[in-house]
Amino acid sequence: MYQERSAKLDAHPTVIPAHAGIHAIEVKSGATVSSDYFGSINRVAELVPNISAKTVVYGGDTHQTRSDCEVAPASELAGALERFEGDQ
Repeated sequence: MYQERSAKLDAHPTVIPAHAGIHAIEVKSGATVSSDYFGSINRVAELVPNISAKTVVYGGDTHQTRSDCEVAPASELAGALERFEGDQ
């Protein structure tokens, strides 16, 4: 597991190596998804080769798919991590 910490990013996405590539995950505290939720995770996907999945975990309660990124409520974080582990 690797966490990107950079002054160029406004958040700290984490990347998790898996068999099918690398999964990027970022946790947000807000309960309403907005387009700025995806800036940092998309930037990491540009910088890190082989990103195969992106997930933003947020404070809301519905699972969503936004273009090439899954949006999952915090209650699904454990399940998302288990899926990542299963891909290894």
